[in-house]
Amino acid sequence: MRLLPRRRPKDVLLPGIWPSELLFYDTAQSFVFERDDGWDVSTRHPGHRFVAWELAVRYETACRLAELHYTQICDGPTDDEYAVRVAEIERLLGEADRLSQLERSIRPALPDDATAIRILASSPRPQPTMPEASRLESLARDHLPDYTPMHAKLAQLEASSPPFNPQVHNFLIEVDRQIPGVGIHTAVWDGNDKYDYPFDYEFEAVLRPLRYVPVYLSLAWGDPIHVRSVVQMATAHLEGCVKKALDKSDAKRPLGALLGTPAAKNLMPSDALAGAGEFMRLVGNPSKHDYTNDRSRGSVFIYEDAVFAYLLARRFGAQALGLSGHLEGLVAAAEDATRHDRYFRGAQLPIHSR
Repeated sequence: MRLLPRRRPKDVLLPGIWPSELLFYDTAQSFVFERDDGWDVSTRHPGHRFVAWELAVRYETACRLAELHYTQICDGPTDDEYAVRVAEIERLLGEADRLSQLERSIRPALPDDATAIRILASSPRPQPTMPEASRLESLARDHLPDYTPMHAKLAQLEASSPPFNPQVHNFLIEVDRQIPGVGIHTAVWDGNDKYDYPFDYEFEAVLRPLRYVPVYLSLAWGDPIHVRSVVQMATAHLEGCVKKALDKSDAKRPLGALLGTPAAKNLMPSDALAGAGEFMRLVGNPSKHDYTNDRSRGSVFIYEDAVFAYLLARRFGAQALGLSGHLEGLVAAAEDATRHDRYFRGAQLPIHSR
């Protein structure tokens, strides 16, 4: 190592504020998955797995940084910025290839016994930083229909198919259809992994948050950083439903306070009202204010939190709209918007699977 030249990083002034390489290194740890024969990477697969966790994380870091620079080239940079980013992409991909070659070169010298490889791959084992369990599992068990088979299927999909694929997306739609009203299944697909979402002025506060849920659920499957976005959109949807159900009485109150009003207590059954209040305590408010988990690092939520938060918000929201007589109107409004091509437009949000 002493014979290798030390490269002093060149400070290049680029527009905007960019995450540091150290932050990319920390993030890359969430994209490296343990398998029986080593560590898998996500962004640019080299065709093999790494026995050394550190090599896998450094490989993933280089690829994710290169991906960032490439996306900025797509955004119309100046000539100087273009040259700098191209040079960085070449350097980073070269570093990734060097790490891959190192793994392929050393692998024949290692034992080919699966048990020995497993021991090498997990020692030293990186300290986990994700929460151990979903915050909403107990609440989901009490309030979601067919919770047990749904939870088992979700666990099976997470274990068997790390990439977000059609099977995962179809499973989420199937579960969502069991709840009355509009949801993921209401999105209108264009056949190219993009979708629009029906728009209606009267129900805008109910529908608009749902527009973002399909893509956020897709992104959160591979990156826990997007789970918070799903929880926030689910909370916004529930708030829109409750305010619509109460005819906008106390409309300026946040959802947590609104659930404690006499109007809400008179509208919703006590178990649903208590469930919605518990939902806000467990994830609704934390999605706005909490940024550390019980281990101080890593995501506050896991993927099950995203799925359960969305489905529980749909469940409680549909109950509120149904009891107030607005649920049929919501469904009719979404269908009418689809017939007349009224959608939330802007930049269509891509999803990785259909």
